[in-house]
Amino acid sequence: MKNETKKWTCICGAVNTTDFCESCGTPREKVVNPGKTEDQKEKSEISQEQKSKLSDNLKPDPSSEQATDCYARIARKEEQEKTSVQTDHIVKEGDNVPIFSQDTWDCSCGKKGNIGRFCSNCGHAKPGTNTSSLEPVTEETISLTPVSATPPVQPVSPVSSPDDVLESNRQSESFFNRNKKILLGTTVIFLCLLGYVFYHAEKHEPVVPSTSSVVADAKKDNNGKYVREMKTDLSLGGLDLGISTDEMHKALGKENYKKNSEDVKGMVFYEFENLEVGVIRDEVNALVSNGSSAKTKRGIHEGSSYQDMIDAYGSDYTKMNYDDKILYEYTFKSLNGKDGLLRFAINKKNDKIAYISVRIPVESAEKNKPDKSIDIKGAQTVFLNYHKAISQKHFDDAYDMLTSDCQNQMGDLSTYASGYKDTLNSSVDSLKIVSSFPDQVTMKYRLIARDRYKGNRVKVQIFNGAVTVIKKGNIWKIDKMKSSKVDEKIEN
Repeated sequence: MKNETKKWTCICGAVNTTDFCESCGTPREKVVNPGKTEDQKEKSEISQEQKSKLSDNLKPDPSSEQATDCYARIARKEEQEKTSVQTDHIVKEGDNVPIFSQDTWDCSCGKKGNIGRFCSNCGHAKPGTNTSSLEPVTEETISLTPVSATPPVQPVSPVSSPDDVLESNRQSESFFNRNKKILLGTTVIFLCLLGYVFYHAEKHEPVVPSTSSVVADAKKDNNGKYVREMKTDLSLGGLDLGISTDEMHKALGKENYKKNSEDVKGMVFYEFENLEVGVIRDEVNALVSNGSSAKTKRGIHEGSSYQDMIDAYGSDYTKMNYDDKILYEYTFKSLNGKDGLLRFAINKKNDKIAYISVRIPVESAEKNKPDKSIDIKGAQTVFLNYHKAISQKHFDDAYDMLTSDCQNQMGDLSTYASGYKDTLNSSVDSLKIVSSFPDQVTMKYRLIARDRYKGNRVKVQIFNGAVTVIKKGNIWKIDKMKSSKVDEKIEN
């Protein structure tokens, strides 16, 4: 403990127990008690004794002392390296530093076994040592706070061992690693979410611009088919009057065919499976049902009753008689603010809706005049005679009215005839010109077929279809036919 109490740190950073620094030769008195009188020195010695007693009472265990010596050596080495830089004595790895040399020397004062550059007894420099490069010692380099004679006893924290320090470092590194993993995980999740958003944003079908200021919502049904939500009562089959042809195609796909209107100049009709769409200048202007799947915004369709119509739309309508039907019309506004008509054509016999139409009336529309040079009557006649021959069982005559391409689709004559073995009658109920050219005419028709069914009963089937006839020389022949069944009943 005696040597411990005399330990002092020189301004050069060396820790000493003698009266002179072995590294630079600075006297202990200049560092520990600079400028003190003898009385002050005595008081300082008394204070040191008190501190020694206090240190004895708080004496750490041997393992703590060993740890303290370890840290003292580390601190001394760091301070010596700093001082070497300040005094232009740069110590590099591998250099021979005199203070760490184990060679001893004897001073002229009689002190033997010195290991530093200065004598620990008198402070005299080792013979041959160049002291000119050393900076002079200044008294204000070290400032020590005097210790009170009766200092309050404070609890002393135990000195950490090197193992404790290493464990603390490992815990800090573990904490840092955990935080780094959390940050990395959060970043990965964020990037995944961002990628998910961009992926679905790229896959999402863009909304096609409409000529209307109001754009309908776009969504898909359970089969992945595009379904357009109708916005106004001037709508049918998923389309509103006023939308563009692009949005029409997006909702319904590719049309079966298209044709110019016979009644309104500039109007083009697009026919789909259950709906006809009239377009003027890239804007939907008319809609006509062609099957029960084409419904209004309020759910009314072909086959709905008069009472269904009244329950859905009320009695604020205008009506007129037209052949075997009564036409009921309601007035509504379209997407672009135009007045339009919603018509329900109801059969007088059964009070069922035969068809539904939605349109914006075209004022002062110029009627398309038929071309008198086209033999439209001859085109109609060949189709009527075709079904008359089937009804009379003249299958060879009916087969001859088909073009070779159409015959190839039907098969040979025997195969063709076997398809009509149960047919009792096939009659055209209505026939309307769709388009006409000198050598080609397209017509829409309604056909009623009566077939023998299970004994003496009769199956009645109704078809809607389209037929194209072409002129070969002076003879009209049926080239294409397409139809769909819209009704069926059994008669006894």
